Amino acid sequence: NLACMKTLPALLLATLSPLFFSPTSWATDTSTARVLNVEGGAWVLASGSNPRQALAKDSTILAGSTVETDAKGSLRLVWDTPTHTRVGLWLRANSRLKLRAGAGKIPPEALLEKGQLMTLAIPPPHPTSEVGARFFVRSRAVTIGVRGTNFYTKNIAGQPVYFCPCHGKMQVGETLFESKHHDAPQLINDRGLMTPAKAPPEHSDEEAALLESEIRGA
Repeated sequence: NLACMKTLPALLLATLSPLFFSPTSWATDTSTARVLNVEGGAWVLASGSNPRQALAKDSTILAGSTVETDAKGSLRLVWDTPTHTRVGLWLRANSRLKLRAGAGKIPPEALLEKGQLMTLAIPPPHPTSEVGARFFVRSRAVTIGVRGTNFYTKNIAGQPVYFCPCHGKMQVGETLFESKHHDAPQLINDRGLMTPAKAPPEHSDEEAALLESEIRGA
């Protein structure tokens, strides 16, 4: 295991839910994410009167925006969320992700609409509330809540959602999974049924270490 991973409190909770929620439950998003690295094509998608914008290193992305990569794209972001949780997001090729800041008791979240995503979240050293140390990633069939650990998610149309808790615990309903080192990957179908994944993880400790190093130094 990575020595740096051992410093992170490992608790990961997940519950099954739909991808989209009523927009009336969200306050206006005001936080921003910053681009750490971009390769190939990556954009903020057009919204309202705002045209599509190409992303470059140090570009800022307003929460509420949707970002997308092309077939050769790769995008790494750091996001200091309104709950003071610092989140690193690594979006792979042919992927689309929406950032939502949340408000009040609603934690910030990233909606993986398609593609592949590695996530690493570092909570504040002294969170003032339970929400203050939480961050969610939503995908087609699963909602993943995380406190200070890292995980990988793949959402490809026509395939079950692939999820790997790289280091930590995952709970879906009454079922608890624990991973010390990529040892509990799951496939989750559109009905929320899970089966152990037989394929090896499509990500590495070196990538996780790079993302952690970047967001800690950002």
